[in-house]
Amino acid sequence: MGVGDWNLRLKGAHSNREVIDLARDFIAQWTPAEIAELPESCRPGQMKGAEDLAYYAFALAKEERKSAACTSRLTTLASFLPPRPCGFPRSRRFPRSPRSGFS
Repeated sequence: MGVGDWNLRLKGAHSNREVIDLARDFIAQWTPAEIAELPESCRPGQMKGAEDLAYYAFALAKEERKSAACTSRLTTLASFLPPRPCGFPRSRRFPRSPRSGFS
């Protein structure tokens, strides 16, 4: 499944749980070698809730802006997990500020 298909599924999500499950499924399809291509600070950790996912998306976007660290894998992941997913219900948007302690 291409990134565009995943983005369509993300736009159709109706709850935090659906978004988190989609993010986990998207990342789970990556091989260990593909994950290793990401900067160390952008390798996925546990995503237990919306705050974790929002912080991870924020970290990806921040790292992507550093031109020396930008890789095609990072761009792919950052484009799938924007800091504020457009398909997420307005009443349940992710928090804007990141939570400390996530790696």
